[in-house]
Amino acid sequence: MSLINKDEKRYWWKLEIFLKSGEKIEGYDKNEFDSSIDVAKKYLSGDDTSFIMLGDRPLTKSIIVRIGEISAMTISVG
Repeated sequence: MSLINKDEKRYWWKLEIFLKSGEKIEGYDKNEFDSSIDVAKKYLSGDDTSFIMLGDRPLTKSIIVRIGEISAMTISVG
């Protein structure tokens, strides 16, 4: 599976989220952003009670996280 589909200009992003509890969650998103800063703005723009939603790698399930529970996040091309 290609990380970048040049025809669509959509990119796979891998997000590793570390919760305040110490648990690590890994999720993916496919979007048009070409910088990790833009991806971070998309996912961290809400208040502490807002939720974000990611997918697993085959995009068969949804991973939902409350922004207020996030202590750290890494973003890389997935």
